[in-house]
Amino acid sequence: TSSHEAKCISDIVGTISSRLSSLNTNDNKDLIGIETRLQDLISKLEIESGGVRMVGIWGVGGGGKTTLASAAYMEISHLFEGCCLLENIREESSKQGLKKLQENFLSLVLKTDVKVGNEIIGRSMIKSRLSHKRFLVVLDDVDNFEQLEALAGSHDWFGEGSRIIITTRDVHLLSSRAQTIYEVNLLSQDEAIKLLKRYAYHKDKPVEEYEMLAEEVVSYAGG
Repeated sequence: TSSHEAKCISDIVGTISSRLSSLNTNDNKDLIGIETRLQDLISKLEIESGGVRMVGIWGVGGGGKTTLASAAYMEISHLFEGCCLLENIREESSKQGLKKLQENFLSLVLKTDVKVGNEIIGRSMIKSRLSHKRFLVVLDDVDNFEQLEALAGSHDWFGEGSRIIITTRDVHLLSSRAQTIYEVNLLSQDEAIKLLKRYAYHKDKPVEEYEMLAEEVVSYAGG
C-alpha cells in the first residue's frame, strides 16, 4: 500500500540521515574546542520541546559564531523536515538587497528557483511555504533588524517544532526575537596553543625553540 511504501521511504531516509550525522560528528571533533560549545548550544535549542524557538549566537568577529552554527546545523539537520543555512547575510544584503536575500532563502529551503515580486510579497511567501513544516534555519551574520524582519519576521512563519539559529555581532538585534542568547566564548589559552601548533607546525607536539614565541602570539591574539 502507499502508506507502507511511505513508511519504508521514511525509514530509509532516517537511516541514511543518522549515518551522515555520525560522519558529521566525527568531522566536528577536528574543530578545537567545539564539542563542549556545540552540546551547550544544542541543549539551548530544546529540540524535543514543542513550539518554535529562536536562539541567537552572539560574539565578536572571528570568535567562531559561524563555525558553531554550522556544526550544529550538520549535527541536527536530519531531525527536521527541511533545513537551510543562509550564509553571509550582512555582506549579501549589502550587495543584493533584501528581496534577493529572500529569493535565496526560499530557493535553498524549497530546493527550487524562487522569485519574489518585492520584499512584502517575500515575507508572505516565506510564511506560507514554511509555516506547515518543521524547519531548521540558520541565519548567519545578521547585522540589522530589517534583515530579521525580511527573513524571520515572526515565530508563526515557521511550523511547529522549528528552530531558528541567528548569528550576529550585535546582541541588541536578538532581544526582540531570540528566547535564548548564546555568547560564544573565545578560545582558552590551552585551546589557542593547540590550534596554533596544529596549523603552524602541522602537529600537536610543541617545537621546542618556538614554545615561548607561540605563547606570546597566543597571548597577543587574546583567544
